[in-house]
Amino acid sequence: MYHSDILDAYPKGEVFLGHVPEYRVSSGGFGEDKDNRLAFTVNTPSRTFILSTENRAERDRWIEKLTRVVNREMTPKDFQRESSIHLS
Repeated sequence: MYHSDILDAYPKGEVFLGHVPEYRVSSGGFGEDKDNRLAFTVNTPSRTFILSTENRAERDRWIEKLTRVVNREMTPKDFQRESSIHLS
């Protein structure tokens, strides 16, 4: 799930992370934003998300963890979850 603001009580949405090559995570996006955060990109078959962090180390940790998820084989439960997200 992701939020527009760090203090938001409710998420703005959620991102399903499947398996490569349809799902990718990379550094960059639109570069540094007005608050000097560092961006990274999550590509899915239906949408591209540009996300940002407060510093480079945090961004690199997100990229490492998300890349680990998209490199993992999907389970039957993952396929079921993916189809329910795309239908809503």
